[in-house]
Amino acid sequence: MRDILPAAPLRSAEVFVLRAPVDEPVRTSFGIMRDRPAVLLRVEDEDGFWGWGEAWCNFPSCGAEHRGRLLAETVLPPALGAAWHEPGQLVRHVACKLHILRLQADEPGPMDQALACLDIALWDLAARRAGAPLHELLGDAAMSAMPAYASGINHPGVAETVNRMRKAGYRAFKVKIGFGREQDEANIRAALDTLLPGERLAVDANQAWTLEQALEILPRLREYPLLWVEEPLACDRPAEEWASLAASGSFSLAAGENMRSIATFEAAIAAAAIRVIQPDVCKWGGLTGCL
Repeated sequence: MRDILPAAPLRSAEVFVLRAPVDEPVRTSFGIMRDRPAVLLRVEDEDGFWGWGEAWCNFPSCGAEHRGRLLAETVLPPALGAAWHEPGQLVRHVACKLHILRLQADEPGPMDQALACLDIALWDLAARRAGAPLHELLGDAAMSAMPAYASGINHPGVAETVNRMRKAGYRAFKVKIGFGREQDEANIRAALDTLLPGERLAVDANQAWTLEQALEILPRLREYPLLWVEEPLACDRPAEEWASLAASGSFSLAAGENMRSIATFEAAIAAAAIRVIQPDVCKWGGLTGCL
């Protein structure tokens, strides 16, 4: 990791809560998104350098407004004017200040998302201050290439979405499942029927199944050439269940966007059942924690 230049205290911060309508609702196994929300944060230090961050805010439907208020009224006040030398240090300072409030409110998820947003914004500011791309500050050894894939593809219109994303340059796609056997297999077949040579398909169940359900469902999906099956189980299920599922078939299992601590990730990796680890920098840890 490249050294970060000495930082000036933050003098200002602005929170932006946005919503964009979508023509087709985004369906998941646990809920429907009828618009696309976003919570963005702009911070500026006393020397005029600035950076942008983002917080995860998709659910519940009021999530964006809640995260925005949490940032503006709770997370940012102890960050403004405080001395800091690297993003993780300032975020830890704020988290320490808010520790008792976090326990009292019993909202670890939204608090983690707001802190992650601050961490991302500070890294962006640090990169601008250094006059270097962010990946250089993070360390190129940690930034091995991962081809981007088009996500959030679900019924209706699976084939149409895949074709539209192909025109945008994607060559790998991820389809939502977890809606029942017939709909799941229809979604998979619709995507596979449109794929060109060299293109790949993954599926995402969004924590839809119990272990018993997953053990029944996954063998029926073996006939399909899938990159991975994502979150077939809830993120709080014990490592033994993931291991049982991994031992039952030839799929690579993926998870991580709903894990919220270093210990949780370490346990998942040690169990060797989850082959594709997917931390979400906007949901927990920011760039500091996920790196």
